[in-house]
Amino acid sequence: MKEDRKLRKENWHVFRVSNWELKDDEKIKNILKDLREFVDF
Repeated sequence: MKEDRKLRKENWHVFRVSNWELKDDEKIKNILKDLREFVDF
């Protein structure tokens, strides 16, 4: 998304999740796994 690209140019790290992804339990598990890796847990 345009906002993501702008933030990345300003050295921000962006992790975005869409609303429809949150309706699927299996996707939520994967999102949480990815988020843990993203924040280095």
